[in-house]
Amino acid sequence: MDSTNELGLPVFLILCGILAMLLLAMAVISFFMVYQRRLFKQQDDVQKLETDYQRSLVELAFETQEIERKRIASDLHDAVGSVLSATKIYLHQLDPSLSPEYFKELKNDSTDLIDNAIDQIRTISHNMYPPNLEHLGLIQATADLFHRIQKMDGLEADFIYNVAPELSKSQELTLFRIFQELTNNTLKHAKASCIKLHLHKGSDGLKIKYQDDGIGIDPNKLNQKASDGFGMKSIKSRVESINGSVQFSSSNGKGIEFDFFLTLDGDKKVS
Repeated sequence: MDSTNELGLPVFLILCGILAMLLLAMAVISFFMVYQRRLFKQQDDVQKLETDYQRSLVELAFETQEIERKRIASDLHDAVGSVLSATKIYLHQLDPSLSPEYFKELKNDSTDLIDNAIDQIRTISHNMYPPNLEHLGLIQATADLFHRIQKMDGLEADFIYNVAPELSKSQELTLFRIFQELTNNTLKHAKASCIKLHLHKGSDGLKIKYQDDGIGIDPNKLNQKASDGFGMKSIKSRVESINGSVQFSSSNGKGIEFDFFLTLDGDKKVS
């Protein structure tokens, strides 16, 4: 009897150990299954966020393209269309029976209007894709943009940079489009007397600051759709598409300020 009890105790302990191991294994398996479900759910959530973000980028791209089309159509109608209409009127008045002096005056006026239309078309073409951006890069294209602003609109337009950054064509075009839109908004709405754009390439990336001293804007308006103006949401999407970020500040009567930061490739950083 004693020997039986002595044998039964180890068997009982072994069975308890096996049961404990089974329970532990089941707990581990249950934990793993719950963890897997949570992981899959997180992956689904991340995938959904990425999908929504990509969809929003596509929507913003279409909205931005629509704004650009409307701007070009407006420039063609207001600038070129009006000049050509006036030219047509002058040409219709040309008649050999007119006095030589008046005939020459009408002819000269018509020629001047045609020259003006050519200049307008050239300006619109340059705004669509400046030749200097393709051949000379972002710095020269931006310098020319600010030179034209100062020459045509009489504003103080300062463009300052420490060194020309090495950027891809896509980055240069995106930044130049942003510069164009910011300066256009300043010229049309800000009632500013001064525009400043500073580019500083450092060891950590490219820092860009855009400022004007105009009437300012309500920051909440910059979160509207791109169709309501070149909003902050659209600017952010453009900057993020080239591995950058942007911060905005403004108040009524104190102008606006945009601070951009663009991360550059490691082999393009200044040591």
